[in-house]
Amino acid sequence: MLRNQLQEDHLSMLIRALLIALLIPLAVGPADDGARVSLTYGGETITIVRDAYGVPHVSARTLAAAAFGNGYAIAEDRIGQMDLNRRAARGEMAELVGASAVAADRETRIDGYSEAERQAQFERLPADLRAIMQAYADGVNAYLKEAQASGKKRMVANYPGAADGLDLTTIQPWKVTDTVAIGQMMARRFGGGEGGELRNQLILTFLKNAHKGDAYKLFNDALWRNDPASPTTIPPGEDGRKWPGQPHWADPTGKVIASGGSPSLGSHLPGRGHGADVGPMNPIALARAADVADQKERLALAERMGLMTKWGSYCMAVAGSKSATGNALLVGGPQMGFRTPQIAHEVHLKTDDVNVIGMGFPGIPGVLIGHNAYLAWSTTTGVNDQTDIFVETLHPTNSRQYRFKGQWRTMDERTETIAVRGGEPVQVTCLRTVHGPVVQVDEKARKAYARMSSYWQKELDTFSAIAAMARARTVADFGKACSLIPTSHNWFCATQDGDIGFWFCGLTPLRAPGVDPRLPTPGEGDHEWRGFLPFAHMPSIVNPKQGFVANWNNKPAVWWDNGDTPAWGEVFHNGRIAQLLARKPRITPQDLRDIIVDIGTYDYNAHVLLPMLRSALVQRINLPDARLTGPARKAGDYLLHWDGHAKDGSVAKVIFDAWLNEVREDLFNKPFGFIKLQGQGMFSMAMQPSLIVHVLKDKRSSVPVQYDYLKGRHPNAVMLQALNRAVEKLTKERGADMALWRFSRGTINFSPLPPIPSTDRGTYIQIVECGKPNVRGVSILPPGQSERPDSPHFGDQRELAGWFFFKEMKADAGASVSSQ
Repeated sequence: MLRNQLQEDHLSMLIRALLIALLIPLAVGPADDGARVSLTYGGETITIVRDAYGVPHVSARTLAAAAFGNGYAIAEDRIGQMDLNRRAARGEMAELVGASAVAADRETRIDGYSEAERQAQFERLPADLRAIMQAYADGVNAYLKEAQASGKKRMVANYPGAADGLDLTTIQPWKVTDTVAIGQMMARRFGGGEGGELRNQLILTFLKNAHKGDAYKLFNDALWRNDPASPTTIPPGEDGRKWPGQPHWADPTGKVIASGGSPSLGSHLPGRGHGADVGPMNPIALARAADVADQKERLALAERMGLMTKWGSYCMAVAGSKSATGNALLVGGPQMGFRTPQIAHEVHLKTDDVNVIGMGFPGIPGVLIGHNAYLAWSTTTGVNDQTDIFVETLHPTNSRQYRFKGQWRTMDERTETIAVRGGEPVQVTCLRTVHGPVVQVDEKARKAYARMSSYWQKELDTFSAIAAMARARTVADFGKACSLIPTSHNWFCATQDGDIGFWFCGLTPLRAPGVDPRLPTPGEGDHEWRGFLPFAHMPSIVNPKQGFVANWNNKPAVWWDNGDTPAWGEVFHNGRIAQLLARKPRITPQDLRDIIVDIGTYDYNAHVLLPMLRSALVQRINLPDARLTGPARKAGDYLLHWDGHAKDGSVAKVIFDAWLNEVREDLFNKPFGFIKLQGQGMFSMAMQPSLIVHVLKDKRSSVPVQYDYLKGRHPNAVMLQALNRAVEKLTKERGADMALWRFSRGTINFSPLPPIPSTDRGTYIQIVECGKPNVRGVSILPPGQSERPDSPHFGDQRELAGWFFFKEMKADAGASVSSQ
């Protein structure tokens, strides 16, 4: 039976209209046949009510009591996933799945903390946060005890070895250090901040061997430091912060280059040859160390186990001055991949002083992305460079000693044991220097590679920040909460006062002179970090003149440099969001939903490169090597009429992708073809579309290249000849009938449930209007709240998501009740 769940008299006109248009056609909810759950903790009564989509609404007088209910409810929804999360975070997955997980567990142990350190970090938290985390653990255990007493197995999706049900007696009681471990893992994975110096050193080593004097030109082209044409969150000209002294950075040759006023992420001294010399390095050891630093085994295991492996996310905040209702609006779309069960969950916590609803992670109390009674917020990965690899010089005869400030120091060492299902336990030796965990020891070269991170031992500060966000009432309150974030994130808020704000967060190291931040740093003590950039100097803005801020992991401000990875270039997907938001003088919630749909299929490579190709097609310069074949001219007609969206059946999308690959091969295969040893995908990732733009724009490029890739050819000729080759290959692969070259965008899979069409969308999405007296929002969390295939909430949001429909975020705890 169709039911209107929206309580329309409490919703603003446009949020109500959005819900009616997007939700009601599919708003058939499960019957309200369950009972209200009442619990007792610390002398308080806690009430848990589930709405028609299974979202738990927890009411209590204090936050500690609400946290108990939070833990109880999410354990009911996700105890299997919580167990997998803590195993991954602790490096204990091999105990469950066997030898295939040993390498990942070893990485986790080497790069992580001991149990004593996790406990010590917990004890350093403020007393109120300790009480909340302990209450959450107690709530998980209260549910677990009840469930175990039933003696029944529980059906759980995609838990290893539990196809016929999970025996809950095998699940160990929850500890506060489980939450600590998961929080640390999520903070690092979602905002850990690079650490690719070893990968870059390996690339430079290959370039030196293959290209001699051109090696540094190629290196600097592929790993550019700043592209002023790259889309920014803060509008150009609206950020008054310039780093005092306008410091400089330099490439490995010692050539000093202006950094545009960026923080001293690495200011290279002139006349230093190749800069801070780390001595000869063994490529094989470098490759192994790079794999550990990049979390290769951990991410591969997480992918197999259905845990979070990806980072991304988009966010839009619209000020009241640009909103059609006069109320500030916010969209949050964290992108972490799609699994069954969902990576995140939803929860609503209501106490005497907090009323917060939104998305969280199983195993961690509270709401990470959502809204309270005064404002809404979201976050995206910041991609700031907060990690460096230091190269330690080992003692000639003792590999456990390294030289630091003129003395031989002994590494910290501990041994941990990995239990292996069906096999013998594995011993792991974990080493640390003053810089951090040792990811690889190169006995031959007498080097050790240590990973130094600015957030080391500080990850739990994020809990303090999230608690402060839940209590924030103004944009200023929220900014103060952001100052506590240690890892790299962009944070956004929109308030009932009509204000919006953006803060680029995370501890940014101030590196020593003589350091190129793209490469490993000498570890003997002369190139230590000089501290951290004060939060007041980090990019931020409140109420920009354009009336909105938007981010899709792009750079925060024009003057902010890339780190050790050239993530930010002229080709970047945020350009489309900003374009769409700027088109209308006033923005409605419906407009925001339409933008979410648009960017889901928009090809951001085409956003910059397609106009360049079209220009070449129209100009048709009179050069022998710029002539098109007949089929290529027909392909050009498809491209001239393409709207840039990767929709099912699009012929132009197939042609454009083939053309882009041909241009990449033409320009970069000879100098960088060695990267293909890591796979064609790695080559395509390294030779980014922005680098193609840098080359094809030639002298007009925002980042002029140093190496001669064109070899005397006109850029238009390169583009048109690539189109000839692309069409020739497509004809061989797909046949002569161009109309049959149809693009398929694939699906998002929720096994064992049916898939939905694939789009570049948020794992969770919320649209919130911050009106008075009520802040109201809608959200979607596919496939559903529960991990249990026998629950009505296992897949009840999957079909809604497929149509970009939403459900109400019920911020009043007296909502309808449904069973699990």
